[in-house]
Amino acid sequence: MINPLVDATLLEDRMLLHGPDGVVELPLAYQVHSRLIQTGELARLLAEHLREKAGPALPAAGSQVRLALPLNWGLVCLRLPHAGLGELAQPLHQVAWEIDNNAPEAVEQYYFDFHEAAGNEGAETLIMAVRQSLVHFCRTLLDELGLVLADVVPAGESGAGFRLELARAQAHLEALSLEHYTPVTPWRRFFVLGGVGVILAAAGILFTLNRPAPEQQVRIPTPPSAMTDSLRAALQPTTADSLPAGRAPATPPAAGPALAAWTTLLGELTAGEERLPDFLVLDAAGALVRVKRRGEVNLRDVLTRPARATRVGRGGYWLQLDEPLNGGLLAEDPTRPVLRLTLAHLVELAPRLREAPARLILQRRRADGSGQSTRWHFGAQDTQGAATGWLVTVFPARPGGRGGAR
Repeated sequence: MINPLVDATLLEDRMLLHGPDGVVELPLAYQVHSRLIQTGELARLLAEHLREKAGPALPAAGSQVRLALPLNWGLVCLRLPHAGLGELAQPLHQVAWEIDNNAPEAVEQYYFDFHEAAGNEGAETLIMAVRQSLVHFCRTLLDELGLVLADVVPAGESGAGFRLELARAQAHLEALSLEHYTPVTPWRRFFVLGGVGVILAAAGILFTLNRPAPEQQVRIPTPPSAMTDSLRAALQPTTADSLPAGRAPATPPAAGPALAAWTTLLGELTAGEERLPDFLVLDAAGALVRVKRRGEVNLRDVLTRPARATRVGRGGYWLQLDEPLNGGLLAEDPTRPVLRLTLAHLVELAPRLREAPARLILQRRRADGSGQSTRWHFGAQDTQGAATGWLVTVFPARPGGRGGAR
């Protein structure tokens, strides 16, 4: 027989037991402080005091407990306006990426769980993450009381719908370590492997035919001054007059034509930064935007270059550039880590790029009044809180690798 699920709330100075006859309030012998919350010794002291004071009010031994905790104890609640993460090839890596980009600590420090729910505009995904040290503290407290921690939920109406099922969270951590990055999708693998084989064979033949003698030195030619001058001009995409007041134009590092083209594109986005949506993905062929109320028109105006928009799912648009950036798409290099940057303004991005990326993800950061949960906003009409900068994820490109047309 499965024991019933009991609801309880743990606060800084008391524990609440919710039952059919009402709420039983049990004061704690010690104040739960954020710097002491990770200690098992404190959990055992609290349990000893609660056993003495609660008596028969405690649930039956072995009862499963759904424990509510204050949001300001470091609970991370993310609401993603789309569903279907479970259908992805690597759903747990996607969830871990969301947490890693929004939590104050690395995702390895958390238990996490996710569920789909019905939102205002369709299905959405609710992700909840709790520090492992806090979960261990709560589990020790309940174990000492003869109870079993089953779920963790946020206390209060603002956390409604979020929950962390401990059994699922432990399974997620184990499954996450078994997921492996697949650099290409299955339908492309045959063509990619065949192409790589042909390229390697041709490279071997060319190397054999053109290998220099031991005493011969190979010198990389210096580009002519005209080319150098044109690149230098291309690396100055904006002027002080085209930028918002109080900002200086970016001075990107000198590099090849592909990075110069990216720098020019970023210059256009910087000039219209205030009109950008809160979330967009950029590559050399265009931009994927999640906005509402035809916000893709605004981005097309900001880009100031020919592009056509195609609707993608609910609230999403793909803006395909009529002319891809110099060199076209670059293949992503899965052997190199992504780079995550926190910027006050987009003007800071171009100088940080040392090479042309395969893809960029731009997410506007906004101040949350509660400071406890993060909600993504995709349209200027739906934003809440003042903008505090950008979170940028840079996916490195394979040197010389072309991704082909999209």
